[in-house]
Amino acid sequence: MMDAIATEPMEQLLALYARYKDWVATQTVDQSDVTHHYRIPPTCTMDFASYTALPFRLFDDDEVQAIFRFLVDGPQNDGERAIHSYVSHVLTARFENLANRALQDDMEILSIGSDCLPRIIFSKWGIQRTRMFGKLSYPFDLALVQPKAALRLVAQDFNGLVDRSSLSYLAGYDYPINTRDGFIFNHESGGEWIANDFARLISLYTRRVRDFRASVGNEKHKIFLFNYCDRFTGDAAQFFHAGGLTPQQDYDAEARDLLVTATQSLAARTSGKIAVLCVVSGYVGPDAPVVQLEEFVVDGALVRVVRVPRPTSTYTFYDPADYAAASGLEFERAIVAALGDIAAAVFPQMEPISSGVDIARCG
Repeated sequence: MMDAIATEPMEQLLALYARYKDWVATQTVDQSDVTHHYRIPPTCTMDFASYTALPFRLFDDDEVQAIFRFLVDGPQNDGERAIHSYVSHVLTARFENLANRALQDDMEILSIGSDCLPRIIFSKWGIQRTRMFGKLSYPFDLALVQPKAALRLVAQDFNGLVDRSSLSYLAGYDYPINTRDGFIFNHESGGEWIANDFARLISLYTRRVRDFRASVGNEKHKIFLFNYCDRFTGDAAQFFHAGGLTPQQDYDAEARDLLVTATQSLAARTSGKIAVLCVVSGYVGPDAPVVQLEEFVVDGALVRVVRVPRPTSTYTFYDPADYAAASGLEFERAIVAALGDIAAAVFPQMEPISSGVDIARCG
């Protein structure tokens, strides 16, 4: 694990990249749905942060050299400083984590709700393969769900999620919704998803549920990441309100009971060792600390509940202006660090999960 960059950061970065390339050479890579003409933006902007942070495609060697040169040279002004730090951490973590063969081959980390944040964290920080490397999508990866509803669905093995009698159209928006289960299909936008009595939606989520069940049932060790957002804001809150659902559900005694039941269901369906990390992530005020709320064991599975508050009341995890800010980096790194901690507690023999390093200016 690379804990610090030594006196020759470019050499260190190239060595890290070489290890990653060795791993890529052993993989089947699918870039059929990416834009091949999308190239690195020439200046340090939010477009640069988005381009380098989101792993939609493989960088070519020239792009890597250009990005690394920016990291080694360091920020040229205050406006670049946060972007520099963010890109440094994300890329060094991604290259290191993807080349961590035990992490990629012997463990799966799966989302059990309640929005897209876990899948984004897995992908950009290299904690699990992206679709480019064959990672399948599961029911919670691209959806918006009330947290208690998500736990009920896990406990019930998703029974009824796409029953036609439970599906409707979100008023004022282009999304299907299951109001009974508090589940909004916010990545399935447009009329084709409700045509023929939701046939396409039902087919897609039937496959995602099947793939999730198969993954849970394999012999790999597993960590289930649950983003318990107790206070949704912004667009998400509006979607819930439009569906007649509350965007706020405290982590309380009911939530804990549901977490226990969901963990029992997962433990009963897997043959590998498992752990559950529940991140309570709603905004609770300025400068709120990261704290561990509780830890317990359910049917041999370690369950850890950690509050990692969102940086601001308007923070949007998919907006580069938010995630590339210093507070956005701190928020994401806290989740990655919590994953690393629970992985180390349950699977101490595995190389640690990296949350990246900041590359200082040379000289």
